[in-house]
Amino acid sequence: LEYLEVIRHMLKVGGIWINHGPLLYHWADAFQYLSTDELSIEISLETMHAAAEKLGFECLHQEMVVSPYTSNVHSMMQTIYNCSSSTMVKRR
Repeated sequence: LEYLEVIRHMLKVGGIWINHGPLLYHWADAFQYLSTDELSIEISLETMHAAAEKLGFECLHQEMVVSPYTSNVHSMMQTIYNCSSSTMVKRR
């Protein structure tokens, strides 16, 4: 969860972090340094929030939002994510 540390480092105390999206993280070039075919991780919302709180963030708002992804509204084939939409403030 190094990306949480990067976000924390970028924000001042009192700074706001708004995150919207599925909790799916992948790396375009992971095949170059990972020995498995797994190129992404998916963490739970609870794990992400617990880690953020340990780093000094407070969750101000969180909701789940259904979000289409690269979808054509006229197509029978659509990809839909159930996304977490969170607003957090850096307290320390």
